[in-house]
Amino acid sequence: MHNKDYVTLNKSVYLECLSKNGDSHLSLNWGSKDSQDKRFKALIDVAQNIFVSNILDVGCGLGHFLDFLLTKGFHGNYTGSDILEEMIAMAKIRHTNSMFEVKNLSSYSSHSYDYVFMSGIFTLADEKIFKEMVSMAFDVCAKGLAFNSLSTWAPQKEDNEFYADPLKTLEFCSKLTPKVVLKHEYLPHDFTIYMYK
Repeated sequence: MHNKDYVTLNKSVYLECLSKNGDSHLSLNWGSKDSQDKRFKALIDVAQNIFVSNILDVGCGLGHFLDFLLTKGFHGNYTGSDILEEMIAMAKIRHTNSMFEVKNLSSYSSHSYDYVFMSGIFTLADEKIFKEMVSMAFDVCAKGLAFNSLSTWAPQKEDNEFYADPLKTLEFCSKLTPKVVLKHEYLPHDFTIYMYK
């Protein structure tokens, strides 16, 4: 899959979700708010100091990860980035004092942020896009990267969704850094990876 096809597919699927559901987890194609929050909880466990860190939320959607961070006492610097203008427009309405921008991950320079987060952005990807984005995101962070993906270990799978193999992902990530952690205990069909500089 080419990056252009990935962008086109995401726009098609998520703009339809947004038009139907508005400010809801359903606009991000999450099955439930509970599963969304479990993923967020897994992500923030990447480090104790993220609440005072400079972070980038790639594929931020409507800013729900920022909602979650604020409930946990976050007072660092947050930037939300998404390829969909409509998502960013709504995120800016929801969080008027926060930074949201329509920007591609490849536009960010190396070591721009302490931590980079990517949640739920690989559902419509493929192996090539997945690895490219993980590599780019790890380059952008100065301290660490946390991301999640649907897992090939899932007991049930949806058609037309990308499922990454947790062990192959761990192996790929270990080529970028030996400091890697795999979490697969919080949901049966999802996993989170931490990568550290």
